[in-house]
Amino acid sequence: TLNGQTFVQGTTISNLASGTYSVTILDSAGNESTSGFTVGSPAPLAVSAVLNGNTITATATGGTGSYVFLLNGIPVIGNVFSNLPLGTYSIQVMDANGCTAAMNASVVISSAVEPSEEWGMTISPNPGAGLFVLTMSRAPETLRAEVFDASGRMVRSLDFTPGGGTFTTSLDIQELPNGTYILRLTDGKRWGAARLGKAE
Repeated sequence: TLNGQTFVQGTTISNLASGTYSVTILDSAGNESTSGFTVGSPAPLAVSAVLNGNTITATATGGTGSYVFLLNGIPVIGNVFSNLPLGTYSIQVMDANGCTAAMNASVVISSAVEPSEEWGMTISPNPGAGLFVLTMSRAPETLRAEVFDASGRMVRSLDFTPGGGTFTTSLDIQELPNGTYILRLTDGKRWGAARLGKAE
């Protein structure tokens, strides 16, 4: 019997919800033995995504079993969505039990711009020893800056709130090895890139 319910024959109890249970076994001689156990619940299902150019990489945590990702409500194979056209995308995930989770915000793939033309950006000194000054004469309201090394690994990420107009900030990569780096900038709608040369 489970939790004091009517005795039934068999050794398997299935489809139990999470919670604490007691099970009592009764043999043919009328002897009883009771034991307790707990059925746990999986961690809440969640999904996140990273945008790199026109590629979205989704990641899921929690839930049960394997995951199926949905892009704009359509199931897709894998978790990397490449060569996507400009637009707004919703990301969802479904686990083996059919539970679903969605990102709180959509992912927007925006158009590429030339930072010097779009935002009036200059970088000095470039090349330099690793301390660069970024100046914009037409800065966006918000700005995210990411620095990538020659292998494509992101080595620095910074978030700014220029608020429009003229904006100046510094970017320090003095501790990184000499070489060429890519500075990628986005205001959430557009993105652009510039080269940084570091030499002692």
